[in-house]
Amino acid sequence: MAVNNNNYRPKAKSVTASAAVSGKSLTVNLTATSWGLFLLNGVAQTPGGTALPSGGVNVWISNALTTGPATYTTFADELGYYGVTIKANVPYVVKYFTK
Repeated sequence: MAVNNNNYRPKAKSVTASAAVSGKSLTVNLTATSWGLFLLNGVAQTPGGTALPSGGVNVWISNALTTGPATYTTFADELGYYGVTIKANVPYVVKYFTK
């Protein structure tokens, strides 16, 4: 039986969120495969490209800015890399916190 490896390859989507520094919302439409989860990962950087190390990443299932408890939380490493597996096909708000 042949296996279709395309079903197991993640779809990549680059999202530049430097506009979020000003407090403005950035909306991006991401489509998922038949999987119910997807990996949200990235590198937190300043608009100039400098890494924002050891920060917190909060993710809310929401389509509006919120201050309530986050649905998902993860942390970036010393180079600003972070990743968290989250539910697919729902709206999110993502915030990155650092010193």
